[in-house]
Amino acid sequence: MMRHTDHDAISAEALSLRAAVRTVEPIELYDRLAHDCAADPERMAQVMMALAIMVDPAATPDQLAELAQGAAACLTPVDELADMEMVDVQLLCDLHSQVGVLPKGSQQRGAIVDAGWVIRVSESCRVVVPRNAARIQRKHHATVATKVAVQQEYQHACAELSMSHSAAVRWVMDRFGLDERTMHRWGFSMEVAA
Repeated sequence: MMRHTDHDAISAEALSLRAAVRTVEPIELYDRLAHDCAADPERMAQVMMALAIMVDPAATPDQLAELAQGAAACLTPVDELADMEMVDVQLLCDLHSQVGVLPKGSQQRGAIVDAGWVIRVSESCRVVVPRNAARIQRKHHATVATKVAVQQEYQHACAELSMSHSAAVRWVMDRFGLDERTMHRWGFSMEVAA
């Protein structure tokens, strides 16, 4: 595909989209945007980047690129989502979508993309969850490789980061998504020895 260089046309389309949000029915606008994005994703990525600048003129190029990647991720076909690596994420804030609100604290299954995670909300609606709006709920099995990595991270936390035993254990638990029972089975006590 060729990059669109008519910046006036891209800006005009972004302005039109900004106005349409207030005047066009949401489902109608969604259908139109989904069609336009599928038909010419590069042009629509530029339109969304221009729209982002209008909404937040202080946005950095990295933030705009993340926005464009998130928009592209929402258009990933469902059969391709099934082939992507999936993780459980816990939302750190309410997430609004066209079909409702996903509440803070809820756990969702999402595909990993550059912009964060794509969550399938309904048959026709997918939402990109930015990295700062959720955290991964890792469920590790007691593998030897994971146990070795946990021990190395614990030693690093104590020796290099000067953490206390209990702080280092909590840090490793958060980092690897482990529970106290698993840590105890691997030889880590939660109490500080007297």
